[in-house]
Amino acid sequence: DPALPELELDLEAGVVRVNRRIVSLSPKEFALLAHLYAHRGAVCTKSQIGRAVWPDYKEDAYDYQIENLVRRLRTRLVPDGPTDDLIETVRGHGYRLNLA
Repeated sequence: DPALPELELDLEAGVVRVNRRIVSLSPKEFALLAHLYAHRGAVCTKSQIGRAVWPDYKEDAYDYQIENLVRRLRTRLVPDGPTDDLIETVRGHGYRLNLA
């Protein structure tokens, strides 16, 4: 099994590094990563993610919004490798951030 990328997240500075390389994220991508990071190792439901990333929405975010955001974040974090190892899809439940 290939090793997971090394992820560093500085919430106060808003800086993300993967394998010591700074990664530029949109505000929504950063909010998603911050939520997953705060709950690393645990499954975050789409409803929880929706409230964390779109707190001003009166209703839940649509599944396609969350799925597209997760896909974009995966691609930004690991552009040249398997993207679902770091952010794992847990079918029927949500997503989990896996760190080494």
